[in-house]
Amino acid sequence: MLAPKPEAEMFRANVRARCEALGMNQTALAVAVGVTPAAISQILSGATEPKLSTAFRIAHALKCSIEDLVVEHFDPTLHANVLQRAV
Repeated sequence: MLAPKPEAEMFRANVRARCEALGMNQTALAVAVGVTPAAISQILSGATEPKLSTAFRIAHALKCSIEDLVVEHFDPTLHANVLQRAV
């Protein structure tokens, strides 16, 4: 068995936390995303990883950005500095 990816673990933890904060259960998330409750369960259990399009729909359903779900401590100023250096 492959070792779990830290990004995938962070994604699952952040989805769970965001659902809890919004009072949203897995069935409600599945409906909002347009997938089955079983698909959400598989994603959150680590049995499968979502397609990128599904991950974006999950973020939209949870009223956040994809960065909020995959970064432990998202710091917009850090990202702004990176963008400024690229210009």
